[in-house]
Amino acid sequence: MLASSRWQVAAVIGRLLLLGAVAIGWGGFVVPQLVSLAFPGLLPPDALPRNLDFGIEGSVANAVSSTAFFIVAALALANSLVGRRRREPWFLVAGWAVLGVFVAYLAWDELMTDLHREARVFLRQTLFADSGDAWNWAVHLSLLPMALGLALCPLIVPNLRSRAVALPLGLGFSAWVLAIVVDISQQTLFAGRADALEVVFDETLELSGSLLIALGAGVALRWGTTSQRRVDPFLPQRLRRTAIGSVALVAALGALAVGFLFRAPLVDAQSDFHFDVFPVILGDQEAAVQELHMPAGPVGSVNLRVASQDPAGRAGTVGVRLTRRGTVEPILAEGSATAPSRSTPDWVNITLYPKLLEPQGQPLALAVVADLNQDARLLVSATKRNRHAVGDLWINGQTTWPDQSLEFVAYGTSELTRGKLAGLLTLLTSSSRWPLLLADIVIALTYLTFIPALLVSIALPRPSVPPPAPRLEHPPS
Repeated sequence: MLASSRWQVAAVIGRLLLLGAVAIGWGGFVVPQLVSLAFPGLLPPDALPRNLDFGIEGSVANAVSSTAFFIVAALALANSLVGRRRREPWFLVAGWAVLGVFVAYLAWDELMTDLHREARVFLRQTLFADSGDAWNWAVHLSLLPMALGLALCPLIVPNLRSRAVALPLGLGFSAWVLAIVVDISQQTLFAGRADALEVVFDETLELSGSLLIALGAGVALRWGTTSQRRVDPFLPQRLRRTAIGSVALVAALGALAVGFLFRAPLVDAQSDFHFDVFPVILGDQEAAVQELHMPAGPVGSVNLRVASQDPAGRAGTVGVRLTRRGTVEPILAEGSATAPSRSTPDWVNITLYPKLLEPQGQPLALAVVADLNQDARLLVSATKRNRHAVGDLWINGQTTWPDQSLEFVAYGTSELTRGKLAGLLTLLTSSSRWPLLLADIVIALTYLTFIPALLVSIALPRPSVPPPAPRLEHPPS
């Protein structure tokens, strides 16, 4: 009886921990981050609480992630000890022990040194770019814990005796694998405006995997009791309903995003390499003029990489004006935005009023004007590897080298039109990056909606259903 009451207390604590982790991870981090990405005017990124950002070291959210790792390690080691007492197969006992040791290392690493994040950055650079740290064997060794933890998946999962154990472990390991895939593909798939999305996916998938593995390990730890054998929180009906609901939600959000938020990049002059980027320095009311040709569709906004360098740390204003090449009037479209006070330029979105409507191929001039305080300077990012080879760059009336260009992206409008759908189709077929990025986003969003719904449905107590009344063979007369 005492053991049973202890299990009941442990189950209540586990439910509360699951609900708390979901509330912090999704309610405090995922949803606000996605809303801020979709509607920065409604929820500016600077307004997001730093303590709920899993990507910031030392934050409350980062401590929650480390705690999840510690719980996984403790439950795995407990399963190893209990399995040895129950005379479980040696590979299960050893698998739990190795998993516990290396996840404990990951927990300490996440909380104190974060070497495994550096190791994944090194792996990303090794696969997709040149790296000067190839000699650093210590960074290579920091990949070993995650690799060994994932290698335990085929050892543990197929040999467990219940779907209630095998399913959360399998889903948890797959979430960890997807987090690694998202992280190492950051430079190739999530570069640019999708970089913030990569951080959300990476951190949340890491937490999702930890919570699911902890759930499976907790169920496995109590597997020796006869009452637990009759309890299966992963009923097929629940899984089916949750999966259908998650896919439907992702499809609905995707349709809304394409219809009302997606803006096709019509002119993309981003640099693929950081060493090709240099800053154009402008003083107050000075301007840089980039020549370009009118794209196939109307232009609704322009993204530039800018920063305000002010001795007092004050932000500035960056304005853009679009005119026909060689003229200053009439102004076809214009807009402005705040240039944040930073040491290096960062992307700023500038909405144009009215939207730019000119014949395709019309020569245009994009003027970037600085509006700053005294002694301040505006840094505007430019690139030496000119991907926009249809126009020159002028700085304060002086032409630059012919292979130089501002780093900018001209986006279409957000209205759902036939031209927008055609632009989306052209984008998906222009490079292998975009279909891969779309598949990555769809899979990650499905995980990010399916896992919290599943965890909450398991953690919330279900009302007990009274047994049906016995049927009377012969009703009383």
